[in-house]
Amino acid sequence: DVCIALPTAQIAVMGPEAAVNAVYSNKIEAIEDPKEKIAFVQAKHKEYKEEIDIYKMASELIIDEIVAPSDLRNVLADRFRFYSTKELPLPPKKHPVYPV
Repeated sequence: DVCIALPTAQIAVMGPEAAVNAVYSNKIEAIEDPKEKIAFVQAKHKEYKEEIDIYKMASELIIDEIVAPSDLRNVLADRFRFYSTKELPLPPKKHPVYPV
């Protein structure tokens, strides 16, 4: 059962396959030997799985919540609905531009 982590900035935490491909794509393509390429990718997957723990990240408040895939659509819709009405007041202008 896979869960999706929702970080504060709305950037999803990637799984090992996607993360390794995104970060090391140039290095993977540069390796010519197929066996060496597979070994490199497997080593990076293992490293990722050992270092990235979404439950630990949630406990350290790096991510907001962990959502089951079946609930993801509703959670995202609720978040977008909340932020659609949010207004950010602009600071007052120090030096207004007057018409010429």
